[in-house]
Amino acid sequence: MCRASVVHRVRAFGPDREPILGRSSQPCGFQPSGWNPPFHIPDAMFDPICACGAAKRLRSNGYWGGKQRFRWYCSRCEAERLQQYAASMNASKRAWDRRNPIKRRAHKLVEIARLRAGLAEWSCDVCGADATHAHHSDYSNPLSVRWLCSLHHSEEHKIQRAA
Repeated sequence: MCRASVVHRVRAFGPDREPILGRSSQPCGFQPSGWNPPFHIPDAMFDPICACGAAKRLRSNGYWGGKQRFRWYCSRCEAERLQQYAASMNASKRAWDRRNPIKRRAHKLVEIARLRAGLAEWSCDVCGADATHAHHSDYSNPLSVRWLCSLHHSEEHKIQRAA
């Protein structure tokens, strides 16, 4: 039997959000009617009710090792978490902008030149890849850029940091 057999009893909810109870062919005795997953979920992975009181939902979380993985989430808590994450990222970006005003100005000028003045985006100077970044060797001359792919752009910055 599973450690949390009580939790296994209420694992699925009907259209009116009432719990669906059922018998199981699983070793722990879990399998509510109306919901037949292609896998058995261990107790440690599942608690049907979030700490906030809302029911959790199941969604695909990608593939690893050739198997599809699933993740339980509460839509209310997930929205709050994403909002906090976005706020922290925005604060981090604003702090970088305050610390690097010259770099920010150079990046903005290149962005404006690409959109309005038709600054041409070229292929990578090293390997010829089409997806490129504008690399500033000298931020005091903001429109003088080298077009480098992501790989060569990061290598160029490593070389500059080492020097």
